[in-house]
Parts: sequence; structure tokens; C-alpha cells
Amino acid sequence: MAWYTIRAVKVVVVTVNYNRASDTIDLIESIKKSDLVNSELLVIDNGSTDDSLATFKTGKNMGFAGGYNFGMKKALELGAEAVLIINNDTLVSPVFLTPLVKALNSDLTVGAVSPMTYYADGKKIWWGGGKINLRLGQINNVGGEVTCDYLSGVCILFKREVLEKVGLFDEHFTHTGEDVDLSIRIRQAGYKLLMVPESKLVHKVSQTGGGEWSPFHLYNVEKYRLLLMKKWGYWRGIVSLILLLPLFIWRLGGAVIKGDGLSSIAALLRGWYDGYYEKLT
Repeated sequence: MAWYTIRAVKVVVVTVNYNRASDTIDLIESIKKSDLVNSELLVIDNGSTDDSLATFKTGKNMGFAGGYNFGMKKALELGAEAVLIINNDTLVSPVFLTPLVKALNSDLTVGAVSPMTYYADGKKIWWGGGKINLRLGQINNVGGEVTCDYLSGVCILFKREVLEKVGLFDEHFTHTGEDVDLSIRIRQAGYKLLMVPESKLVHKVSQTGGGEWSPFHLYNVEKYRLLLMKKWGYWRGIVSLILLLPLFIWRLGGAVIKGDGLSSIAALLRGWYDGYYEKLT
């Protein structure tokens, strides 16, 4: 294992706003009170339709992946040695960046890092490491795993060389799955992914999508679950559908109990249908 001296790096922060300008302002206010205060910040408005127009410059909606890709390209053009992407519906802790940079620079084989992420109450862990089992279509947020299969796209600090080597988000994954896909590519390039518990983030959880069990979120999670399996060679057609049946029943139960009635159920079914038939080109 090769180690080298920790040094200051130029970090450019990228966040994407889609409506809900108040969330973005709250994030910026928390950044002002943290060790991110001297970093350059890019706020990319992703075609908002509300009064965000009065706050941020807007363009067309490019989806999650497209919006962040636009911002990351700009960050690299600005000479960033590390690029931090962060959801606008989050709040950073006062000591936030320093542990991330320390972890990123501690080992030449570390490609990207993410903070320990909590729900809005600041106590319950939302993401503390990630595990992938694409054979069963399972992508799990876990607590306390330092070395990860994937990093949550809610907040990731990337080394510049990693983005230049493996590329940015695959824009086939417009709302979810893009972080898993990029994480797999980073690991295949020989880099490690780390969760950094000393760096803490509060996540309001799926504000843009309307909540974890909203029709919008359900549709995208289920569709891109199947597309990830297809892209990485784990899709076996009807055999995979049979193996995924317990997961499907569990998700359907959640949509019934926690979702928006028939709209959530229909969204889940449509996501599985579209994921089954859509081809990655």
C-alpha cells in the first residue's frame, strides 16, 4: 500500500438545483459555516419551473446525471484537483471537507470518498456504506462499512485523475443508478471507495422526487435496477424475474403501505415493465 503526504487540494463543489431553491440556499448557508467555505461552488439549475428562476440561472432539465456531468465538466475546466458533488437537499457539518480530503489523499488507490449520511433528524443513519448484489438486483445502504461497493450520489468527493480516467455519469441513468454504475467503473479501474465516518451529512431524502415511495422515485429505482443488471451482465431474462420476485413483492407492499395509492403501485409496475423491455444503446 502506497502512502503519501496529505496536502491541501483545490476542491470545486457542484450542486444541482431543480425547483426548491430554499433547499439549495439552506445548503449554501451550511457551507458558509463549514470548512467548505473557501471552496469554489457551482450551482447548476436544471430547468426549474418554479420561482428558482429568480434565484439561479436555468437551462433545460438534463436529469440527475446530466446536470451533475455539466457541473463536473465545469469544475475540471476550473482546474479542480478534486470534485465534490452534493445534493441540494443536504446540510454539511462544520468539519466536513477536511476528513474527506484526508481520506482521499491517504492512499494512492483511493479513488473517491463519501461522508456518513444521516436522515433529517441527524441521528438515524441513511447511508454508511454501500453493498451491491446485481445477481439479485440488490443495492443496499448499510451502516459502518468503510470500504464500499458503491458510494451514494448524495455526496461524493472524486479525485480528478479518476474522473479523467473512467469518465463521468452514464446518462442512460437519468435519476438513479448512476452512482452505482460509476462506482463499479471506478473499482474496475483499480481504485477503492471509502465511507468517511468523521465527515457527517444530513440528507432530507428525495425532496426533488417527492419522497422515497413517491411514484417518481419508485419508477426510477425499479427501472434502473433492471438496467444496471443488464449493463453489467447479470440479466438472465425470465430467470432473473423469478429470482427478483421476493424483492418485487416486498417493494409492492411498500408502495401499498407507504406510497401514494394507485399512483405508486402503477409507477412501480411501469418501472419494472420499462426496465425489462428497454435496451441500453
